[in-house]
Amino acid sequence: FVENLSVGTTATALSSSTYYADEVTLYAPSSNTANILVGSSTSQVFPLPPGSSLTLKKVNLAQIYVVSSSGTQTLYVIAGGY
Repeated sequence: FVENLSVGTTATALSSSTYYADEVTLYAPSSNTANILVGSSTSQVFPLPPGSSLTLKKVNLAQIYVVSSSGTQTLYVIAGGY
C-alpha cells in the first residue's frame, strides 16, 4: 500500500476500505506549510510537523484519520499488510 495524499481541513481516513498493516509510515515532507494531525475518527491530536514521520504497528488504515491544521498538505503513506 503506497499513497500520496492531499490532506485538507476535513478529517479523512488513510484508506476508504479495511486494510490491516503490520507497519505503516506516514511522512510529511518539509515543503508542507502546516502540521498534519493524526488520530481516530473522533479526535486527531497527534501533530506531524513538516519534515517529520510517524510509524505505527498493527493497524487498520481505515481507522487512522488525518487532517491539516491549515490549508492542504501532502502526506506520503507506505504500509505492509498482514
